[in-house]
Parts: sequence; structure tokens; C-alpha cells
Amino acid sequence: MGTMKSLKSLVSSSYIRDLPMLGVAYRISINLVEVAWKSECKSQFLDRNECPSFVGDFSTTGIPTFTMMLLSQYAFIKCERGVAAKITPTVPLVTGVGFSSLILLGDPFILTLAKFGMIPLLAAIYVGAMQNVFSKSAKYSLLTPARKWRILP
Repeated sequence: MGTMKSLKSLVSSSYIRDLPMLGVAYRISINLVEVAWKSECKSQFLDRNECPSFVGDFSTTGIPTFTMMLLSQYAFIKCERGVAAKITPTVPLVTGVGFSSLILLGDPFILTLAKFGMIPLLAAIYVGAMQNVFSKSAKYSLLTPARKWRILP
């Protein structure tokens, strides 16, 4: 295939055009939520060593990623690779809405969370931690393989 024909093929393929945009949007959303999450961690854990310890405990994504890798084969088999790749931004969207709701609208949840011995800030920190773990495992098991497959016909 010649250079011009290759460039025309790249420009005409919506999959090849959209997947890098999906990756950039994913990284921006993760950075925004992660900065807010770490800020809320610092306001919850006032001791200088507690916050980094908590963040370090939740930054291990091995087991969820391995489980997601096993489950992702079904997403790639049953659906197209584009559908499997679109699951990745859905995970931070859902968990990000939960995190933001607890931060911005925490008062309506006070009574429900009090039954579990939590305040909205602590619940938001746990949801933010789940967001970090699950979004990274979705990235490693769905988005990264879909990006690698883009070169396959």
C-alpha cells in the first residue's frame, strides 16, 4: 500500500480516529477525579502519614485487573472491540458521578451513611478509591487491548 493510500485509509477509518480521542478523554477525566480525590483524602486524614498510607493501600490494582482481564475476553468475543473500548470511560463516569454526588450533595446521604458509621466525606473517599481501582483495571483490560488491536484488519 502506498503512502497516500495509507494516509487516506487512516483518515477514513472512524475507529482509528476515535480511539486516540477516547484515550485522551479518559486520561483527562481520570486526572481530574484523582486530583479531587487526593484533595479530599488530605482533608479527611489530617495526620501527615495517614493519607499517603490510605492512597497506597488502594493503589494496588492487581486482583481487580486480573479478574477484569478474564472477563474482558467475553466483551471482545461477544461485542466489537469498539464496544469493549467504550466500557472503559463508562466506569469512571459512573463512579465519578457517585464521588461528585457525595462531595457536592452530601447532606441528603447523612442519615443513610450514619447507619454504616460513615460521613459523606469518608464515603466519597471510598468511592473515589473504587473509582481509581476499577477505572485503571478497565483501562488495562479493555482500552489497552483495543488500542493494540487497531492495527489489525
